[in-house]
Amino acid sequence: MSHLLFVETTGLGVEALAHAKRSGHTVAYLHCPLYDFTATPAQRGRAVQLPDHAAPFAAALNGDAVYAAPLASGADPTGVDDGFPLLAERTPAPAG
Repeated sequence: MSHLLFVETTGLGVEALAHAKRSGHTVAYLHCPLYDFTATPAQRGRAVQLPDHAAPFAAALNGDAVYAAPLASGADPTGVDDGFPLLAERTPAPAG
């Protein structure tokens, strides 16, 4: 199975994250407190509980901070097969 990285989320994104887990993928989730408005508190709580790895990051426009977040969560960013930056217009791609 693949190692998938979700960067931030919306309510629908939480469902995508849950589906990825049910499908057997390894999932990492990076979240930024600046974007708490993108999902309800319950959805955001679920998004942090579902993945294999979860970590916050503070600066969405700082590529180094986004890259460092998976390391802090215990995930290996070089082993990510695909990334889903759900705030694509604001977040640099964390996997390259």
